[in-house]
Amino acid sequence: MPAKKGIVAAGATTTSGATKTGVTSGRVKKGGKDKSKNTMRDLRIRKLCLNICVGESGDRLTRASKVLEQLTGQTPVFSKARYTVRSFGIRRNEKIGVFCTVRGEKAKEILEKGLKVKEYELHKGNFSELGNFGFGIQEHIDLGIKYDPSIGIYGMDFYVVMGRAGFNIAYRKHKTSRVGAPHRITKDEAIKWFQQTYEGVILPGGKVKSKRMNGFRSHMWDPVLIISQIVAVQTLYYLGLGFWILLLTFAMDRVPSLEYVFAYDYPIPSNKMYGEDNVLFIVKVLQPFSSSFDKIPETTQIDLINNNTEKFQRYKFEVMTDLQVNTKLPLRRNRPGTKAKDWCHWPEENSENMDSLYHIQQYIQQSIRRNPADIDFILSSPDQQDEGVWKYEHLRQFCLELNDLTVRLQRECLPETCSQMTATEQWIFLCAAHKNPKECPAIDYTRHTLDGAASLLNSNKYFPSRVSIKDTSIAKLGSVCRRIYRIFSHAYYHHRHIYDEFENRTHLCRRFTVFALRYNLIPKDNLIVPISGVNQETIMTTTVTISSASQSTTPVKTVSSTINSDNNNSPPSSANGINSPATHGSPDSKSGTESDA
Repeated sequence: MPAKKGIVAAGATTTSGATKTGVTSGRVKKGGKDKSKNTMRDLRIRKLCLNICVGESGDRLTRASKVLEQLTGQTPVFSKARYTVRSFGIRRNEKIGVFCTVRGEKAKEILEKGLKVKEYELHKGNFSELGNFGFGIQEHIDLGIKYDPSIGIYGMDFYVVMGRAGFNIAYRKHKTSRVGAPHRITKDEAIKWFQQTYEGVILPGGKVKSKRMNGFRSHMWDPVLIISQIVAVQTLYYLGLGFWILLLTFAMDRVPSLEYVFAYDYPIPSNKMYGEDNVLFIVKVLQPFSSSFDKIPETTQIDLINNNTEKFQRYKFEVMTDLQVNTKLPLRRNRPGTKAKDWCHWPEENSENMDSLYHIQQYIQQSIRRNPADIDFILSSPDQQDEGVWKYEHLRQFCLELNDLTVRLQRECLPETCSQMTATEQWIFLCAAHKNPKECPAIDYTRHTLDGAASLLNSNKYFPSRVSIKDTSIAKLGSVCRRIYRIFSHAYYHHRHIYDEFENRTHLCRRFTVFALRYNLIPKDNLIVPISGVNQETIMTTTVTISSASQSTTPVKTVSSTINSDNNNSPPSSANGINSPATHGSPDSKSGTESDA
């Protein structure tokens, strides 16, 4: 049936040369302008599926169902395993997960909470080719659910199914039909809808799931593909082994070419006589400062030819010392036996002249040794320096220096005196180093946190290089900062004299606070240790209302004025015997337990 005058079908090209929009179509005026929007092509949320898979039946699965019921107000449905996997201890038809489907306004409300936890940032790989998308969160309490110790903490998956008006024709019983190709949702349309609706940010990368077969990845069960991969790996292994054997054989045949290392008239004996280390010493050290081999004393040449290692080593030591003193080329290395006063005792070097693989770490440590109180200079990155690498190297340095504070805390922060990790007496932090987050003594929590941070920052999976770092790995630095900051807060409120002694010498907490605020790694309201001139306006104190002598004392949390810069007005620590220390001063702060998972 021909279209009426002035009406253009969806996806068609107008006579005026307008391109296909594929998103909206409707009545068009003669000038090619839309007269009205085609509401049939508006994207909408058909349903939101929330899933928690615990991998086993029992109490954990029951507690997970309570989390979904508390979040959605609906009765969740248990899902069963489709196959028996002995390595995971899963039997077929065993209940291992729980899910719930939400629609309408409630789905939009829950999705808004989930996207807020993700800071409205998704990867391109989170979107499927059919226009649906999904993501996961690690802690359900981030959605605004109050923590319940009897339930624990669970992560969950969000799956959003998108649609348009008319999609139900594929599911109705009467006159079932298909959705036309121009009316289907594409991946780009879903991404555009997410960006426009939630002002979301699409990050590059993201894993793209492979095709599935019967619920499992197809390539995992293809015997031909598995055998071909094994053969390919074995072939590459033997080819590589053969290459190195040929290379070593060629190198052994070319050893006599070192007989004339300096390309001068005076021949140097073959290194078969005096060893490889001495060849490297001659080539790397003596060549720039001597015209030929006869600059070496004759007696030393005889010792060298006769392979008298002991005498030649003494000569090497004298030459290296003379080079370090007279040529003003210091060896930037702390040799075994170096005294404390001579540790890292060498002249400063500009960042442009540093060519080491770890030059950023060397530059940061050099700036700290120069003046640890000059925070702005230490945190100012060199020109054309990658910001991700700069933040990563600073966080490594923070963890390195926090070990010194941990050693000092071990003298009095004992499991008997500090049985819980607390910053103030109103918050308890759960340790994520265990299978299920639980309470830990403060000193154990500190060790576990630093060990976990070291494992993450040295992980070949997330940080394989110290020259360039992916954006997905940089996103994990905020979690590390949030956890190690609790070490500062515990030391401040419960071991004040140790904190003051350490901070006056290193200024580490001040530097960390400025660093976290400058790069937005920790919300300003969560920085509860008062630092003069940095975050004092966000810190609130608590006061203790003491009744008459005949009545019992009752701590009352109130809001008072901003803390002054001196230590006398700062929140007291538990080491002083006061039972009502300062608490986190955000308007929504409440007593409770915070998980570190």
